Amino acid sequence: MSTLSAMSANAYAQAPDLPSESLVRKIDHIVIHSDDPEKMMQLLSEKLALPVVWPLQPFGTFSSGGIGFGNVIIEIGRVSGQPGLVGIGLEPKPSSVAEVLAGLDARALKHDAPNPHYQKDRAGENQLAWTTFGLTALPPAHTAFFCKYNISVDESRVWQRRELQNRSGGPLGIESVVELVIGARDIAAAQHEWSLLLGPLRTGEEFIWQIGSGPAIRLVAAQEDHLVMLRVKVTSLERARAFLKSENLLGLDGAREISLERSHVAGTDIRLVE
Repeated sequence: MSTLSAMSANAYAQAPDLPSESLVRKIDHIVIHSDDPEKMMQLLSEKLALPVVWPLQPFGTFSSGGIGFGNVIIEIGRVSGQPGLVGIGLEPKPSSVAEVLAGLDARALKHDAPNPHYQKDRAGENQLAWTTFGLTALPPAHTAFFCKYNISVDESRVWQRRELQNRSGGPLGIESVVELVIGARDIAAAQHEWSLLLGPLRTGEEFIWQIGSGPAIRLVAAQEDHLVMLRVKVTSLERARAFLKSENLLGLDGAREISLERSHVAGTDIRLVE
């Protein structure tokens, strides 16, 4: 990063209009678009022995399944666009949709209109399950969105964390997703926009926000705005490397991080670190 870029970033960071608190409680789920979600779900749930939070199923205009990674759900679906990382589902701090929208408007963060999703209860009646609304201008545009649940998801979160622990993280020894890395063409401007949503950066570090118990968000300079990679913490890098080699699933093989071969995970860059 150039000295000029650093000075620009610091100027944005010191802007008086930045909020002191985040509108986000945690990253609830991260969406991966796959042309063959059935195959990817099978890889993650069977070969890698990760817990299925919900099976692959239709949800109106799209279909998806959820896989538990300890502190966040990876949603695998046939959505739109190029295969790979396509969405960030955020759980809001405010307790109502109206409060979230008011908070976004107060921070001049553009957003879509709320999109409610209904599910049938035991009596066959439609009940509001959750409401989503996209953050249209936050880089990468049309990637991050809020998901405000109208149903309790606490038990499911506890179950999937416990289930992952009971399985010792599967053969890779997965513990949690450490961070989601986002590439930005104008990293200073991107830091400003994300700071409007997330508040202050992680203490002592540039371009990193720690968001509750979920993954951190890290910004890096890039040629285009896009979701770059996931970093996943494992118990033992050697153990994970040995398994991936034995299954012909090893991509990057570095001293401090390795990756799954991207052709098996819809082109997604999933790095494993200790």
